[in-house]
Formats: sequence, C-alpha cells, structure tokens
Amino acid sequence: MFDTNGCRSTTLGSNVRDLVALTNEALAISIIQKKSIIDTDVIRSALHRQIL
Repeated sequence: MFDTNGCRSTTLGSNVRDLVALTNEALAISIIQKKSIIDTDVIRSALHRQIL
C-alpha cells in the first residue's frame, strides 16, 4: 500500500522480520519443552514473549 503522497509504502500486519522472529521464538520454546511438534500452545507462548 502507498500513503496519500504515494512516496512511501506502508505495511499492514506482520513483515518478514516479525515472522522470522516469531518462528525462532516458537522453535526455541519447543526445544526447551522437548517437543517435536509446534502446537497452538507453543505459538501462543511465542506470541506472548514477542509482545512483552
């Protein structure tokens, strides 16, 4: 998307950096918890840790 001037782009939602950080956080949590599958609880924990 572009702003009203059309000079710069603005993003809606997550960008690649945010998604990579969330993925890394979820992987770290799953390794700590010794889980081979990343489930909803791991993703929630990762989101919570990213927000704080």
